[in-house]
Order: sequence, then structure tokens, then C-alpha cells
Amino acid sequence: MSFLIRVQLPDEPGKLGAVATALGEAGADILSVDVVERGSGVAIDDLVVELPSGRLPDVLITAAESIDGVEVDAVRPYAGVLDTFRELELVEDIASDPSTGLDVFVQGVPRIVRSGWAMIVGDNGEGAFRLAA
Repeated sequence: MSFLIRVQLPDEPGKLGAVATALGEAGADILSVDVVERGSGVAIDDLVVELPSGRLPDVLITAAESIDGVEVDAVRPYAGVLDTFRELELVEDIASDPSTGLDVFVQGVPRIVRSGWAMIVGDNGEGAFRLAA
């Protein structure tokens, strides 16, 4: 099964390599690496890994955090190619016409998080109501 693991690590030569080695020793096969953010001596990276059948994803956390200064922010099942450009396109679409922003947002989110639908709910003090769906 494939997983996306987001790690925060010191932005130092060899640190990502050490994480990769630790993940490999835990049985993970790294399929891709994406540098999400860098700054102030810290990097945030997304790694897509494949675990052998029967291995629990918590081994990824244990392996990555065995490297000094590394913290795992999230581990989640991964079902396909990471299309971060879709997030930026959505932001641009909303910014181009803020008056329709909620509708544009609710239509765009399912493509990003791979869901069949999305809804925005508000509360007017008398109960919840649908703002957009």
C-alpha cells in the first residue's frame, strides 16, 4: 500500500538521505519526493512510499523520527499523483472573482482531496445552513 508521509527536518546536507535510508531499512520503497517548503533552516518534504503488504504505517513514523531533528507531520494513504498545481489554480480562480469564491472553492476542493463532493456550512445562530455545495 502507498502512503504520503510529510516530514519536517533540518535543512542540512544529508538529512533527507538519512531519512530515506531509515525508511528503506523499515521496508519502505520511496516512489517520489516533493520539497514543500524551505526556510529558517527547516525543510518540509512530502515522500510517497510503498509498504509491503501487512506492514503498518506507524513504522514510517518510527523510522523517520529515529533521525535527529526529524518530525513527522502526517501519514496518510496515497491514491495517486500529487497535483499541487491544482491548489494554486483554485486560489487563482477564487482571487479572479471573489464574489463567487465559495462556489468556486466548493467545486474545486474535491479535485484536490479526491472526494466526490464538498459542502460549506454556516451557522446563523438559529442552526446550521448550507452556504455552498
